Amino acid sequence: MKDHDLLSISEFSQLTGIKQSKLRYYDEVGLFQPIKRDENGYRYYSALQTIAANCINVMHSAKIPLKETVEFNKKKTPEQILELLKRHELELNRELFRLQQAYSTIFSPSARYFNI
Repeated sequence: MKDHDLLSISEFSQLTGIKQSKLRYYDEVGLFQPIKRDENGYRYYSALQTIAANCINVMHSAKIPLKETVEFNKKKTPEQILELLKRHELELNRELFRLQQAYSTIFSPSARYFNI
């Protein structure tokens, strides 16, 4: 891969929605490393790495602990992705239920009556 095909950390951050500080942290803990690092320490990523970054984003959104995400990332397969998400399905359903209740409370007719 040629250097001109690589994305700076800023460009990769904009593309994936992952903050630069979080990308640096992911690199430090061994979760997600840049494809290249210059002698000046600048990190560079390939566009193909957005797939892995999006997977990490999904796991983060699903509130899967970072330690579990790091371990999973070392030996992932499609089957393991499904297994991991199934293990967290109950937690996700609880969170969804809590959010639906909050939404119903905020936007219920009685809430409008009280100017909430």
